[in-house]
Amino acid sequence: MQFSWKLLNIFINLKTINFKTFQEKLILSGIEINKVEYNNEHNDKIIDISITTNRKEICSTLNLAIEISNIFHIPIKILNIKLVEHSKIKSTQNINNQKLPDDIWYYRINHITYLKTFETPLWIIENLRINNINIQDNLIDNISSYIKIKWGQVFHSVDIKDLNKFLKRLQIPSYEKNKWQINEKRNGKVLIFIIYNTKLKKNIFNSIEFFENAYIDTMKIISTFTKCSISKAYSQYNYNNLKKIYSKIKIDKNEINTLLGQVKYKKLQFLSTKNILKIFRQLKFFPIYQKREKAFIIKVPYIRYHDLKRKIDIIEEIGRINEFENFIEKLPKKKHRGKTFNNYLKVKKIRQALRNLGFNEVINCCLVNNGIKQDNEINLYNPLNKDEKELRQSTLENLIIGYKNNIKHQNEHIEIFEIGKVFQKSFSSKYIEKQYLGGLLSNPKFTRKKWSDKTDYANLFHVKGIFETFLEIINSNAYLQKINISTYNTNDLIYEDSSNNLFSKYQKIGIYNPLNDILIGIIGRVSLNYTKKINLSKTNAINVYIFELNLNELNKTINKNYHLYYSIKEYSKYPSVTRDISIKIHYKNSVNSIIDKILKIDHKLIESIEIFNEYYEKDSSIKSIGLRITYRAKNRTLNSKDIINIDYNIKKLLAII
Repeated sequence: MQFSWKLLNIFINLKTINFKTFQEKLILSGIEINKVEYNNEHNDKIIDISITTNRKEICSTLNLAIEISNIFHIPIKILNIKLVEHSKIKSTQNINNQKLPDDIWYYRINHITYLKTFETPLWIIENLRINNINIQDNLIDNISSYIKIKWGQVFHSVDIKDLNKFLKRLQIPSYEKNKWQINEKRNGKVLIFIIYNTKLKKNIFNSIEFFENAYIDTMKIISTFTKCSISKAYSQYNYNNLKKIYSKIKIDKNEINTLLGQVKYKKLQFLSTKNILKIFRQLKFFPIYQKREKAFIIKVPYIRYHDLKRKIDIIEEIGRINEFENFIEKLPKKKHRGKTFNNYLKVKKIRQALRNLGFNEVINCCLVNNGIKQDNEINLYNPLNKDEKELRQSTLENLIIGYKNNIKHQNEHIEIFEIGKVFQKSFSSKYIEKQYLGGLLSNPKFTRKKWSDKTDYANLFHVKGIFETFLEIINSNAYLQKINISTYNTNDLIYEDSSNNLFSKYQKIGIYNPLNDILIGIIGRVSLNYTKKINLSKTNAINVYIFELNLNELNKTINKNYHLYYSIKEYSKYPSVTRDISIKIHYKNSVNSIIDKILKIDHKLIESIEIFNEYYEKDSSIKSIGLRITYRAKNRTLNSKDIINIDYNIKKLLAII
């Protein structure tokens, strides 16, 4: 659609705006300009604008001027005159007792007589040509087309004798002759001005705000160019519909911030409440801000019903008016990391340690057919199949079955572990769910005594060494010890009967928590009695070692190094004196006790004692030790008196020993 720059300036003052800036801002706000033609003859610019389906209301110069006013925040020059019905003008007859159709809010009728025929003025013809509208022979029809271009207001012109037929076609009740004085015998025309309901009439966008302005402008042009006589007006309106010309939408500020993001040029800041309210006022949305709920309640004008229906449409309007280029395009990088739980870090460390030791992690289903039948097992009511009818009580059974399947495929080198959940019913019929660590090791090429010997399987001591290394890597205080039945934790899932079934009776070692000396796990060879039940041959089962422990209890034994273990002391700037001495003591005596006694002689001046040599005499029970003693003071240089005194005290101490 094409618009005249001159006609736009009637409604809004654009002289202060640079035309290039005007084009850029209009495009950024979503109104695309196809081309601009310069009319040198009339000193005018013709702007060809592409109207999208969601902005159909920009079909008149007035509506475009209102949109420009919103974008540039420039007031409209023309003050709107209130609708006559609201102003209660005595000359207008109000008829409220007859119902209008839903698609019409208001209509007004004027009878004009004594029309004289004149040619259509050139300035009206020029405005019609700009928009490629056919020019009629009838002046009233051309004025009607011009008013629609300028104001967006529709009015119809009919002969007085055809008035009732026209009203009937629009389903408008016939006018009451006793309330509107009209002489039907007189020749003339009837002008019918209609305000349509834009919710139902989707292609008509007339303005209630500027209806009276458009009406007065029309009457001035008609009276000026036809020299006609105009009667008093007859009007009727749908009062209930006029009360509902605004649609309310509630929108949270957080939603606006989330969708539009942060504003440029303000570090990590969103659009302020003040600026949002300012934009809403620009758009004539009559906003109300609720501080407690942090939400805006706005009224959508009737002319924007067709495209402002959802919250996202309102947010888009905010972005359009504030210009989308003023928002950050990319999501800001957040350096702040979320909190990681200690247990998660410990489990991660356990996984990494076992992988570094050559173990592979496996994952098994918690639904099993337990080989070991116990009173406290948990059965499913409607199992999918016989092999998945119970919740598992141990991770080891799945690992042993996995080993059996690997043997069938001639894969003998198995070093696996699993971190998973186990389930049991307690004595008080409460269901217990805990996280366990289980593992299995069987490696025919684990070790050899000599290079010339064949490789052999790992034994219990090798597995014990591997597990001790694992505990050292994860910095755990747990210790390994022979199992004492009296130390079984009755609240745990590891019981004597289950250990007898899964572990060999004589080849197993307990894992204990040093804080309370409670058994938290077991390492040992798999039980041959159990392997018989699952049809695993003795030759394959005899060298299989398994371990299982409560992961939550293991985590309690892991120490986290928050700092390095070192002591800070002042470094002396003064020279040191070194003495090397040799002492002979019984081989059962501790050297450390002698070092402690020497340090107590004068700990301020004796800096350090080191053992630099040690050897035994074969024929006797005596051992000789060489000690290097360093003397140094922190605040002065040692004199001969200090050194002689220390030497004397050391000789005196060694003579007693």
